[in-house]
Amino acid sequence: QVAQKKPFLSYVQPLPTLPATSEIHAPDLGRKKPSCIRAGWMCIGAGLCTFWLFGIGLVFFAIAIVLSVVAMCSDHVKDGFLILCAALGSQLIAVLLFYSMVAGMVSEILRSPL
Repeated sequence: QVAQKKPFLSYVQPLPTLPATSEIHAPDLGRKKPSCIRAGWMCIGAGLCTFWLFGIGLVFFAIAIVLSVVAMCSDHVKDGFLILCAALGSQLIAVLLFYSMVAGMVSEILRSPL
């Protein structure tokens, strides 16, 4: 008996099928932004409005930082990173303004005659 040779194409594996276009993760161009992003911006605004009450403003900034991490974990990395940078920058500005106000008050107190 003579061994029969298999044709070459019988050794080739078929290519895997690609997912349908509806299964591919589309960018969130038309989707509504989640509430954590809106709440993060609101907390930054509330923190800037209440920075002169030193503890309350920093609490709002801390909440905004947590909400930015939540936004980044929920597949909105760009918006979450933007909120994180804004919260940290606003916190730095608020602390500098608070201490400059305190320094101004102290210098006025020391300058005034007793």
